[in-house]
Amino acid sequence: MADHRIKIKFNGANTSLETTPLPAMNVKQTVNYFSDEGEVLILFPDISPFRTDNEKGTFVTGGEDLELKQATPLSGVPCRCFVRPPGQKQFKGWDVNTPLAGGNHVVK
Repeated sequence: MADHRIKIKFNGANTSLETTPLPAMNVKQTVNYFSDEGEVLILFPDISPFRTDNEKGTFVTGGEDLELKQATPLSGVPCRCFVRPPGQKQFKGWDVNTPLAGGNHVVK
C-alpha cells in the first residue's frame, strides 16, 4: 500500500484534490492517486517528482503506487489534475479557468 493515497474528486465540471494542501512527502515514499469518478491523470508542467530528469510536461496515471524519485524546490512543483469519467473519451479537469484543479507537491 502506498505511503500517500491522494483522492481526486470530480464534480461533473471540475476536479480537485481531496487533500489540500498535499501531505509532506519524501523521496522514496510512494503515492497513489485515485478517484471514485473515473480514470486519473496528473500532469506536471514543470519537473516531476516521479522522474530523475528535469523533463517538463510529463504525467503519471492513477491507480498504481508511484515512487517519488527526486526532491523538489522548497516552493514545490505544481500539478494539474484530470479525471476521465467512465464511458467518456476526454479527460476533464484543470484549465486556465479552473486553476484550483491541481496542487503543489513539496518533496524532501
